Amino acid sequence: MNRKNLIGIFILAVILPFMLLTSCTTKQNWTQFRGSEGTMSVTASGLPTEWGTGKNVLWSADLNGTGYSSPVVWGTKVFITSTFPEKVNPAPERPAGPPPQAVQGPQGGQAAQQGQRPPQPAGPPVPEVRDTSYMNEIYKWEVICFDLATGRENWRQVAYQGAPKAGKNQNSTYACETPVTNGKQIVASFGMHGIFCYDMEGNLIWQKDPGVYYTQRGWGTGSSPVIYKDKVFIQADNEENSFLLALDIATGNELWRVTRDEKTTYSTPFIWKNKSGTELVTTGKTARSYDPETGKLLW
Repeated sequence: MNRKNLIGIFILAVILPFMLLTSCTTKQNWTQFRGSEGTMSVTASGLPTEWGTGKNVLWSADLNGTGYSSPVVWGTKVFITSTFPEKVNPAPERPAGPPPQAVQGPQGGQAAQQGQRPPQPAGPPVPEVRDTSYMNEIYKWEVICFDLATGRENWRQVAYQGAPKAGKNQNSTYACETPVTNGKQIVASFGMHGIFCYDMEGNLIWQKDPGVYYTQRGWGTGSSPVIYKDKVFIQADNEENSFLLALDIATGNELWRVTRDEKTTYSTPFIWKNKSGTELVTTGKTARSYDPETGKLLW
């Protein structure tokens, strides 16, 4: 079994015992990244603290691909995303042995005494060379639904297939964003590769192209979508035109968009319900709060 398959099995076999007991014992759903309230907390008791082969694992499933996204649960269904490489560039060759050591030359007055040129002031920074080799690769971006009790695959949809629209960190994947569900729709965001909304049976309702933008060092995206009432929120902080976006969950139509004075971040928005009302809170170099209905900056 190859490493890609092991990653898929590990994700479901390790995380699902926690979600199975949470969902089955308390009738709660795990609807988004960090849980239904976004706080990474549950009220269930008696959850397993250890697991392994034959221990606290009800079932496991092979995803065939890779992903850093978390599973989400609604009722008897488990949803997760994955990407499968169909054509990838060979890994760069690295020379054997330790890297060559820099040779330290004479410094300052010693250099002048020996008739050598003294150290010069540092010049302008070397411009970043953007890697575009990913354009020659081919991937499949998938959304998969499993039965919570048995692990049987209910459906699998290919959301996008083709060359990546942007690169990623070599140690990361193209499925970093956790999907979100309200029990009627399941929304999966794959960053610049699209936002996809399905019904609970796997039928595509709508899809949205958020555009292509450069992220820090070309490392890709990771902010997960969030649902509140009839809206889906997408935080897209990048090096060119950061923004926060609200979409109608029924149609995918854009309801509002606000620009953000931020560079690349990977944080997920948080719905904060407090005495003053409900706020959409984001982080970056600056924490900000927005009105989820209008996008107005609150603080």
